[in-house]
Amino acid sequence: MFFQPPSFYEFDETERKPPRLRELKVISRLVNSIFALAILGTATYAASTARDFVAIRDNLAHHMATVVRKGEVLARLRSTVGYGGFIHDFKNYVLRQEDYRPAQLEEELKLFREMVAEYRRLDLSPAETGALDAIERTFDTYEGMIAIAREYAAQGRAPAETDTRVKVDDTEAIQGFDTLHTAWLEGRERYSRGLAAGVEKSLDELQIALFGIPLFILVGIGLVWFQRKLAREIRAYSEVSDRLGTVDALNRAVMDSVNYAIIGADAEGRVTVFNRAAQQLTGHDPKAVMGRDAPSTFLEPRQLADTAARVSAELGREVPPTIELFHLMLAESGIHAGEWTFLRTDGSTVPVFLSISMLRSGDEITGFVGIAYDIAERKKLENMQREFVSTVSHELRTPLTSISGSLSLVQAGVAGEISDKARNLVDIAHQNSQRLLMLVNDLLDIERLQADHMTFHFRDYRLDGLISASAAANAAYAAARQVRIEIAETAGGNVTVRADQDRFLQVMANLLSNAAKFSPDGGAVQIRARTDGGGMAEVSVIDHGPGVPARHRERVFDRFWQADSSDTRAKQGSGLGLSIAKGIVEHHGGEVRISETPGGGATFTFTLPLAETAGRTTDTPGRE
Repeated sequence: MFFQPPSFYEFDETERKPPRLRELKVISRLVNSIFALAILGTATYAASTARDFVAIRDNLAHHMATVVRKGEVLARLRSTVGYGGFIHDFKNYVLRQEDYRPAQLEEELKLFREMVAEYRRLDLSPAETGALDAIERTFDTYEGMIAIAREYAAQGRAPAETDTRVKVDDTEAIQGFDTLHTAWLEGRERYSRGLAAGVEKSLDELQIALFGIPLFILVGIGLVWFQRKLAREIRAYSEVSDRLGTVDALNRAVMDSVNYAIIGADAEGRVTVFNRAAQQLTGHDPKAVMGRDAPSTFLEPRQLADTAARVSAELGREVPPTIELFHLMLAESGIHAGEWTFLRTDGSTVPVFLSISMLRSGDEITGFVGIAYDIAERKKLENMQREFVSTVSHELRTPLTSISGSLSLVQAGVAGEISDKARNLVDIAHQNSQRLLMLVNDLLDIERLQADHMTFHFRDYRLDGLISASAAANAAYAAARQVRIEIAETAGGNVTVRADQDRFLQVMANLLSNAAKFSPDGGAVQIRARTDGGGMAEVSVIDHGPGVPARHRERVFDRFWQADSSDTRAKQGSGLGLSIAKGIVEHHGGEVRISETPGGGATFTFTLPLAETAGRTTDTPGRE
């Protein structure tokens, strides 16, 4: 429904009109002026580059001065607190207990803190800040130890005892000084490289500017030639533009003449194309609808939300009912086709068949194009057809049941003995009445499924019991065709499913009879059941007949469809059994699929939801 149209759809006739030659000359003079300005700009660029060079030099010189200052302060810090400074004096005080030392130590600590404060003002990295913090913590500890040493000296304690008490771990401070020294060396190296790179860059830019001026002069020489060539080219362009206008008009005429609604949008879902048929279908004015969000403007909200919910369940994540939904739906195939409901401006709705294609330019999605047509009449005819089939089926069912019953009585001899020739005719009539009655029942079931009128009574049943009952119920039919039914695998006696028992048996009857019909004489039809680990049970019916060609597997569940109509007549199939089975399974919340049996044949597998409770048993076969 959405695509980005070719650019000529958006051109106005006046915009596509070629410029006159006089206008071209004006453009040429303008180019000359621009060229002169470019030369001036080049010179200005060169001067600016020179200024940049000076600025870079000054800036790097400033940074180098900062690095140098860091080195000076760091050296003073080391000398002030190292083993020729505070720490040395502190050790002497502890060992000699000289009275003048505490004042000296406090003075040295004051100088230390001033230098730390100065260092912090020199544009530090987080690592340097952390190193200073570590150094300060160490010397805060030393400051506390001075008071303790003074107290011990006043008490007359031995220097060795005092030394043991006030000993400080310098490891953190030593590591901090190493970090500051390393950062200082790296900063010095970095700024040195920056200076060299800045100078080199500025020189390169200056060279480009100087070489650019002669280049522009050469371009100016060729400008005269360009002017003459441009005049010839514009005349040719004028002819091409006229032809393009004709093609554009033809495209517009084609879009407006088709009976299909064509709606286009860009990758964001905004309407860009809206033909006359789309206007007639929806009632929207083309000018008013341009630029509006296509999904919310045209699609029925509930259907859009239901589709988004279905895609969300398939992908396992929330998908909004916006253009993102169509990005995901068309991600793999690039095409989507199906029945949708369009909104009209008068508030009514119209059913349409909509085909959406994704447009790409390389790997980029450029938009979407959708073609839709009204299927209201088709829907009406389908409803009439269903009503007709339902009416006829109901009207046929009663007399057919009566005829079949009467023929059964005649076969049983209730009306008296009949000749062998007459019995043969009665048998043929009875068989055909049974086939007609089965066809009528299938028609009624398919109609109920389509109209969502089929009744289901869901309860919890043991899966192995249901399978056993199905095999027993169809054993006679299979034996009549010289085929046996085998239960090859069950999911175990404690597996229960949520199902309608009668409908389950109907599904199995359709699948087993279908498998028996196409199995070779003396062959076997196998039933396998298991759980998939995701809250579902899987039941497979496996035959070893001719199988279903891969090209036909998508259509095998369609109504009245058979891969080979002559074979269908030979096997006495109505073409409705698989379609009915699919509808019943889907009403259970499961799905049906077909695959190839290893070695030849077809495998039909359907899923059912597991029951929430298990372990109860009753006397009814298969029921819990």
